[in-house]
Amino acid sequence: MSSLARELIDADEVDAFDAEIRRLAEPLAEDDGLLTLQLTSTVVWGELTRIS
Repeated sequence: MSSLARELIDADEVDAFDAEIRRLAEPLAEDDGLLTLQLTSTVVWGELTRIS
C-alpha cells in the first residue's frame, strides 16, 4: 500500500487489509489478474477511508 495511504490511516488497519486481500487472492497467484486485484483493492481501500 502506498506510503500516503499509510499516513492517512492507521498502519495496522492497512496491514490487516493487505493481509486479507493477499489471503483471498492466493488462489489467483498464478493468474495475471493478481496485480489488477491488488491495485483495485488499494484504490477501494483509499476510497473507503476517504469517504468514512
